[in-house]
Amino acid sequence: MSRNIHGIAHLCFIEDGSLFHGRVITRNKQQYGLVGNVCPPPKNKPYHECCFDDKPVFYKITIIYYNGKTDDVTLNFIMKTGGDNCKLDSPQFQFNTDELLVDKKAEKVIQELFSEKLLNNNCCICIGKVTINMDN
Repeated sequence: MSRNIHGIAHLCFIEDGSLFHGRVITRNKQQYGLVGNVCPPPKNKPYHECCFDDKPVFYKITIIYYNGKTDDVTLNFIMKTGGDNCKLDSPQFQFNTDELLVDKKAEKVIQELFSEKLLNNNCCICIGKVTINMDN
């Protein structure tokens, strides 16, 4: 059975970028939660720092299955580049920002999709397509 997830993600990054919460909605309306926490880079450094304007940040991302039938899954070393208008990339996780929301527009999305604890914290919302390859 394939456990791949394709959909639209809304990622809510706190101001310092050390944490984000996310929501993925697939075409068939399945929903998944995401929680990303900054982690140290992998020891083997599968990237070249000279190739980026800013030093990449790495996340440990937990995928939350709302169906209650599947255990949550954690993916390590998801690389973030591009600052606020970010790209997240690894062999198992690909996300590109298509739309970036800040200020009142971000607050409206937070009210609709996320915990009220994230309100009034200068969060930014990145919206874009996501692919999560759980078969890798």
